[in-house]
Amino acid sequence: MLPYFRSQGRGTLIIIGSVYSKITSPYVSPYVTSKFGLLGFTEVLRQELRKAKDIHICLVLPATIDTPIYQHAANYTGQHVHPLPPVVSPHRVAKVILRNSKRPRPVTVVGQIQRTIIPIHGLFPRLYDQCINPVMNLLALRKGPTAPSSGTVFTPDPSSNQITGNWRTSRTRRLGAAGAILTVWSLIRCIRGGQRVAPTGRNRHPKTNHFTHDHS
Repeated sequence: MLPYFRSQGRGTLIIIGSVYSKITSPYVSPYVTSKFGLLGFTEVLRQELRKAKDIHICLVLPATIDTPIYQHAANYTGQHVHPLPPVVSPHRVAKVILRNSKRPRPVTVVGQIQRTIIPIHGLFPRLYDQCINPVMNLLALRKGPTAPSSGTVFTPDPSSNQITGNWRTSRTRRLGAAGAILTVWSLIRCIRGGQRVAPTGRNRHPKTNHFTHDHS
């Protein structure tokens, strides 16, 4: 693709990352690792093409999107996995991709509430580490037990392929809004508490199992 861009003197490459390209959380280490790598690759590529003024490298960072990703994900936590609220329509991501094809931007985050967590992660990393475990345990992992599953990581399931994961019902939207407010409130409260009492070190994670996404 890049040789083609260079031959015609212009082009726009749109790469889909995730807010997990900028932040972290327990239980999703393979997914976070891949998304951090994608961010690094995108930035290096943009730097290498800095003299090609009409070749644009765009990175789109979706937050929690209503796709079947959670149904497809491998799950070894022993609990049911739910998306972190609020859940955003995939049509918003499609609109951002289309907009970048016409008006390229280096980085675009889709999901404004979860976007606010990025600077918290960057400015208060130790406190973020302390807060993210209880947030994930409260909002992402629900009652179990559920049997271990590799999801569609190794074996596809064409019957489950669809545009949405049906996470945006009226009830889940109300719960999602409440959960999003709770998430931000919990992080802010944790940060304020941590500013009064300096942490002595990173907390050990109470669980070491993971659930793994196969794609965004």
